[in-house]
Amino acid sequence: MPRCLITTLIPSIFLLLLLPKPSSGGFLSQTFLGRNHASATNRLDSSAVFSPASNLNSAVPLDLWAIHDLLIVGRKGPLLQPTASASHQMVDVAANKLGSLMCDIHPVPACREAVCQADSLVTKAEASWNCLGLTADNFTEAYTSDSQANVDVDRTTPLFMDRLGVCRDSQWQRACSYWISMHALSIRADIAQKGQEFLQAVVEIIAGGALYCSGCTNHFRLLNKNLLSAEVIADDIVAY
Repeated sequence: MPRCLITTLIPSIFLLLLLPKPSSGGFLSQTFLGRNHASATNRLDSSAVFSPASNLNSAVPLDLWAIHDLLIVGRKGPLLQPTASASHQMVDVAANKLGSLMCDIHPVPACREAVCQADSLVTKAEASWNCLGLTADNFTEAYTSDSQANVDVDRTTPLFMDRLGVCRDSQWQRACSYWISMHALSIRADIAQKGQEFLQAVVEIIAGGALYCSGCTNHFRLLNKNLLSAEVIADDIVAY
């Protein structure tokens, strides 16, 4: 999926926040609501999360691997100019906010528990991999440190693509995982009555260049300018 496509799809993603809360036998299953933890560990009931009419019903937990990157790539703001102080402050606050929400909104019960037990953003990101049975060794060009150059981590690719669901054939693995993750996270955020917090955090993270695509980021900022401060809108991003 092209990276720029995500900027077009974001508004439809967040329409999910407007969905009514499901009953126990309705749109979301008992598993996805977070009940029956013992039988649901490391399982995403994608048939309940996504419309049967969409190919999103093939989503599996491993498709959510880039929640890790939403947290720590998001905090770095890789396309922000060094002098863009307002934007750097924005993404730092947003990434930490998203990290704090994971106790309630991660779609996989085992991951909610693991991330909640972590005490820093970096360890929360690591926990979001570990709970899926992943480490940096399961990727090419994995983002693990803010000292890494953009060119070294802009095309992180899973080495387990044959085990992915809806993202299996995507040529833009990070963007696809972001897209699937935000769909799933938004539903649980709504259930937890934290939809607005989630929306604001994710908008600010993507506005910081977490897609490693300046065209995508500028487009996204334009679409969501009413959710960004005037100072942030005034900050130029790195051409990339």
